[in-house]
Amino acid sequence: MIISYFDSSLLLSVLFNESHAEEALGIWENCPVRVSSVLLKFETNISVRRKCRSQKNKFGGDWLETKLAALNGYFNDIFFTGIDENLENSISGYYGVLSGCRSLDAI
Repeated sequence: MIISYFDSSLLLSVLFNESHAEEALGIWENCPVRVSSVLLKFETNISVRRKCRSQKNKFGGDWLETKLAALNGYFNDIFFTGIDENLENSISGYYGVLSGCRSLDAI
């Protein structure tokens, strides 16, 4: 069984209809088991609200509610893992590889 980890970049690309949104959606749809950390909820919710606030003249009145509803739909298809000592113990051997990532992306 293939298990795929997702971070905020992929979901935000789809939600914001960015240049790679179609490819990101294809990746999402081709992964039967999706996991992420609970940080995904924080990062994506904050990013959607920040985009709405920064470009409020560009988006209609229901844009935020529509995007948050879509985001919650994606959340329903993800198994979330907590950030705790068990996670740290399981990835501690990969710190060298993960050092190229920003802290939240590494988690």
